Amino acid sequence: MSKKAQAARPSSGKRSPEFVSLAIPPALALLLVIPGFAFTYFFDDYDFLGRAQAMRWADLLPDPQSLFYRPISRELYFGLINLLGPAGLLAGHVLNALLFGLAVILLCRFTSELAGPRAGFFAGLAFAVFGQMPLLAGWVSGGQDLLAICFILAALILRLRGRRLIALVAILLAILSKETAIAFVPILLGIDFILGRSKTVPVREIAAYGASLAAWAGIHPGIRSLLAPAAGPSSSAYVGLVQAHLLGPLESTAATILNLPLTGGATPWPTGLNLVLFGGVLISVWGAWWISKARFPKPRNPLPPVARVAALGLCVMVLPALLTSLVVRDWLPYYACIPAMGASLLAGLALGRWPITGATTAVVIYLWLGIWCRGMMIDPTVTTERTLAGSSDALRRVEAGFKRLWPTFPRHANVYVSTQVAGTQNVYVHLNRYQPLRVWYRDPTILTLTPRRRATTTGPEFLAWISPSLDVYGVDPVNLEPLTSGPKPELTEYQQTLRSYARGLADAGQADRAVTIMLGLPQIDSVTAAYDRRYAAMYLFANGRDSEALQLLSTAPPIDSLEAAPTIADLMLDKTVKRDLDPFMMRAFGIRGTLPDLYRTYMRFFEAHRNADPARELARKLETVEPGNRESADALRRLGSGRHADRITTPAVQDSI
Repeated sequence: MSKKAQAARPSSGKRSPEFVSLAIPPALALLLVIPGFAFTYFFDDYDFLGRAQAMRWADLLPDPQSLFYRPISRELYFGLINLLGPAGLLAGHVLNALLFGLAVILLCRFTSELAGPRAGFFAGLAFAVFGQMPLLAGWVSGGQDLLAICFILAALILRLRGRRLIALVAILLAILSKETAIAFVPILLGIDFILGRSKTVPVREIAAYGASLAAWAGIHPGIRSLLAPAAGPSSSAYVGLVQAHLLGPLESTAATILNLPLTGGATPWPTGLNLVLFGGVLISVWGAWWISKARFPKPRNPLPPVARVAALGLCVMVLPALLTSLVVRDWLPYYACIPAMGASLLAGLALGRWPITGATTAVVIYLWLGIWCRGMMIDPTVTTERTLAGSSDALRRVEAGFKRLWPTFPRHANVYVSTQVAGTQNVYVHLNRYQPLRVWYRDPTILTLTPRRRATTTGPEFLAWISPSLDVYGVDPVNLEPLTSGPKPELTEYQQTLRSYARGLADAGQADRAVTIMLGLPQIDSVTAAYDRRYAAMYLFANGRDSEALQLLSTAPPIDSLEAAPTIADLMLDKTVKRDLDPFMMRAFGIRGTLPDLYRTYMRFFEAHRNADPARELARKLETVEPGNRESADALRRLGSGRHADRITTPAVQDSI
């Protein structure tokens, strides 16, 4: 072969090491996300899919009722998933997994251009085995973070190569996927300075970024809310400009980046991931062995000094972590995924210079810790992989139970569901806050409500309950007969459902029907019968029908008001009903004294029994009827606020949830 032909022939020997070094880390990432393919939709997934069902082009514009503006990762991404119908869930997992793999490749490439292919390889491995990343692939809403990460890395690579305009477009796409990406704007502007390639930043580049961000901030409802609360949606429960607890989130971010479980040594080992761990170790060891034998071509351009690359890695890690800790009130472990890019760059920089045995050992230990972290359960309201696993199993069972009992629902159906499930599956919050029936039945007009809350719209009415064993039962709203497609229903569950339903009817002014239900309930003993008669009397008192109520009470045996504390507290603290039934409840249950006396007595009772939630709410009620009451103020200081973040997304159809 002539020398000219040899020169024209692609050099496969030079390309092969680089290709394999870029292929092994994403292959490891794809292996680690496989268990998440079993998950169903969760939490915000239902909001975004519900919006996608009724999507219009105008929805790509900022929504004054939503705190965030993420048209790429929400409207467009979930619009695509919704178009795929029943295949959308699998498609969401596949797309998220591919985005994760792409992010690993981009990080490998970025680090390789800064510190060489060996450093890039280990940076990719470190990012692939970071314990929180598989969560983003298993949770379809994790696509928001994954899209932002891919666009951020693309912007960094483009800016490193001098493609300034396209880099600006990429970071704007990242910001429109997740606002945290704004932390990378100063990094992009200063990357040449950090790497020692320039001492100044072009004024035109600063102006282009400044104008773009000013336009974005001007239309973003959340930014306007932070700067001028009256101009945007309420954000005080979720974000704020200054946080008093900055150190805690930063410490948690650091521990999470190190793959240290926040629940410590009590964190159970996720045995279901043993095969994944074994496969991950094999890929990591084989990849490290291969990289130690590979011969890479010398870089075309001189690499920046190691100290300056480390400084860039610190910026990539610290700035987004600091921004999140400063602004977001309730920190979550997966918030560390974006800062983990910088930590992985630093890891690649270090491991690329270590002996191969030490570097491989470090990766395997980090992988093992990452798997262990996937077993932590911080709190049922905190999104972790273990939380999603429990919720996924429960929601799949509930969905199947509904579809067995009602294969279809008519449009505009009002479905009243009594959720009698305790534990960590988050069934109640999903049913009543995230409206999953709209997605399960692909109908955005379905409204799911607790039986205590009446719908403001007319439509076909259905009544159901979910048992503690996650079986779904129905009740015919006309003849009140129980409906089942499985095990025989329990009488106590049926009673609880109809009691809640009657309370909602009474609150809506349908006292006769509520009283009929309460007096017609099948009973197992005289005690519960006495309680139900008092419920009926309360509804009559609330409607000014005192003589009928007194006649009912004349045949009801007396009760001990403290023994009835759970029932009475349930009535006093029920926020689903619109009317204040406390005075009528006192008459029906024979409680003497004034409302302040009532609240004070039960506040003391629940605090003495270390039941903080009802004690706190009763202290607030006492403060309402007696402003400046010292005892209620002292109780609130002891009990704390107990407040949680409000809903931060907009439902598909404006409802009363």
